[in-house]
Amino acid sequence: MALIMVVDDDTDVRDLIETTLRVDGHEVLSAVSAPEALTAMRENQPDLLVTDQMMPGMTGLELVRAMREDHTIAEVPIILLTGTDKHRDLFSVDRWLEKPFSPSRLRSHVQALLSRSASQR
Repeated sequence: MALIMVVDDDTDVRDLIETTLRVDGHEVLSAVSAPEALTAMRENQPDLLVTDQMMPGMTGLELVRAMREDHTIAEVPIILLTGTDKHRDLFSVDRWLEKPFSPSRLRSHVQALLSRSASQR
């Protein structure tokens, strides 16, 4: 299956995402902050990123901008977790998932992006 990076400062949300993805057979890397995630992604080249928008220090959207500027991880598909869809068209993420979300909705987004990535290779 895929290697998926999960970034969320909320332990409960991060655990839910990790469990959902692992049950589906994916390998999961996790981080509690965007800077930590950037380092891990550069070292491990994940197939997908699932990140929260609202995190202290560096937001999910700032993480997205940093990724898109780094040629080694610029093409990684991104699911952004957010409490609102405000300004969603302004940022280069592949999917938005509004909180609260269900594991089945997360699975649907993950499967769609991984399928699309596989077909582009």
